Amino acid sequence: MLDRPETSTRVKAKGGTASRAKNAFLGINHHSALFSVLLATIIWIYVDSRRMVEQTFDVRIDLDVPAGWELEGNIPQDVTISVRGARQIMSTLNADEIRLTKTIEVPEVPEKVFEIKFEERDIKGIPPQVSVNIIKPNSINASLVQLVSKYLAVKVETVGQPEKGYSVALTQSEPWYVEVKAPKELITDQDFIRTEPIDLSGRSVGFAEWVYLQPFRKKDKTIKVDRQVYASVELIEKPSRRTFNEKIPVRVLIAPGEDYREVQIKPAAVTVTVEGVIDNVSTMKASELVIYVDSHDKVPAGKNKFQVKCSSLPLKKARVVQISPDQVEWIVVADQPEVEKKKAAENATTKQLEKK
Repeated sequence: MLDRPETSTRVKAKGGTASRAKNAFLGINHHSALFSVLLATIIWIYVDSRRMVEQTFDVRIDLDVPAGWELEGNIPQDVTISVRGARQIMSTLNADEIRLTKTIEVPEVPEKVFEIKFEERDIKGIPPQVSVNIIKPNSINASLVQLVSKYLAVKVETVGQPEKGYSVALTQSEPWYVEVKAPKELITDQDFIRTEPIDLSGRSVGFAEWVYLQPFRKKDKTIKVDRQVYASVELIEKPSRRTFNEKIPVRVLIAPGEDYREVQIKPAAVTVTVEGVIDNVSTMKASELVIYVDSHDKVPAGKNKFQVKCSSLPLKKARVVQISPDQVEWIVVADQPEVEKKKAAENATTKQLEKK
């Protein structure tokens, strides 16, 4: 059996050492390259974050006006600003947090138009490292008007129609009046303020809800009242009317000492119309109605004749709205004994004539 040449084993050993050395060298270079790339990236990010950039925002105007005064003029709601700063800081800016805030002082002649200038120090919500380059517009013209206070009654405004058969019985608000501040010339002759319209479409039951007040216009100017009131609406069924086909007899209410047998009423029955909730009116019977005349209401209208007004007793579930005719004749007839004597005399005369 032949032995393996030692040279081949040594050659392999030499070859393995060289490979490990080469790999170690390449590994060192690989880590150095990664470190270099990472370092370069960090440097680039740092340099880029320090790079100055500009950005534009639309920011809201908050003008602090002294109590009891109001600015008049073409006052914009916002201005456009251009700011400059490092990219890293600029990326943190939030437009909703930036404001232009300025305190207005009352000039010697408030009603006279004066200029309000906007400056960098008026811009709030940006860090000191950021500078403001442009404010547009950089000024406005306005005047100050003194406000007066007045209490106005609240009227609940409604739109739409309730469910068929229902109507509005009452509307009211809590509070029923509000304090409004406005220029004197605009509010002097104003007595009330309306709510925003409340929709009644399809409703059949009363309800209450919070509702805002409407702005009102005077002399081409709008007065806003940023307030809510608690408005309530009461709905009722619409009254229904019914005229009875059956005539209702007229009863007689006489004074003490009078004899109803001596009284004759013409006409003796009248037509009656009632009003109420449809369910009550439709089921009502004629026997529930009591129509009467009172001897104290008589008005002379000739010999033994009077005119007297018809009245009705109250009903529980409806009311009488019409009696036709509304007046009748009250006729006083002769005493019955006298009538009988007259008739007897007439009969006797007739018999005498027949004998002849």
